[in-house]
Amino acid sequence: MILFRIDNLKEKRGIWRTWEGEWRPVFDDIIPNGKNRNLPMEDNIIYKGGWFAACESLETLSDWVPFDDMDELEKAGFCITKWSVNECYTKKLNPKETIFKRRCAKMLEKLPALFLCV
Repeated sequence: MILFRIDNLKEKRGIWRTWEGEWRPVFDDIIPNGKNRNLPMEDNIIYKGGWFAACESLETLSDWVPFDDMDELEKAGFCITKWSVNECYTKKLNPKETIFKRRCAKMLEKLPALFLCV
């Protein structure tokens, strides 16, 4: 299964949490006026256990983070990451979000913000 997410590989951080599960949304410090800053994302304990949130397509990812916001994130060191995940280590939380166990996944490549212009 292929999944997409947004990461800062140097800081080991996604758009909502660090890779260790610490709550640190980019909307607090990098894009405080981001278009989706009010998305209902809770600080769920599952993310502290090595689970990452992702989307099954770039189109869905662009619903979470539109190109303008991703462009700003890219300037701050973030990129779109493409992951290969064994399906038995995934859980679909809702139609737009699938979580996966990081230790059971392989990052395939980094993609520029331009890929959100699908």
